[in-house]
Amino acid sequence: MKILLNRSHGALNLSRAASLELGLPWDDAETSYLSSNGALTNAALGIDSPDPTACRYDPRVIAAVEKIGLEESAGRYVELLIVEIPDDIEWEIWDYDGKESIHEKHRFWPAERDFLVIRRNEET
Repeated sequence: MKILLNRSHGALNLSRAASLELGLPWDDAETSYLSSNGALTNAALGIDSPDPTACRYDPRVIAAVEKIGLEESAGRYVELLIVEIPDDIEWEIWDYDGKESIHEKHRFWPAERDFLVIRRNEET
């Protein structure tokens, strides 16, 4: 599976060329950093999924970015990277101030339920 990530600090967005390649709306008059131009979301792509990251591995997005190239597809203040992982891996995107990486899902301690047990024991 291929997944699109942002490797620089800031929000993931696509360039004008990549947005138009995907059929996403683009307003040349909209110049604000907070504009909706280039926003990559499930809703923008018409993806109905409970997984908010589904747009990151949508075959249309991957194909468009690979066709145009990583640098030409990157929006403002973005450094794109396509990561390929095995299909049978459960994964999640970790984000540090916009700089993203893929991590295999795993368990960790203390889990939230452990905190609840500790709090209950402290009350007695």
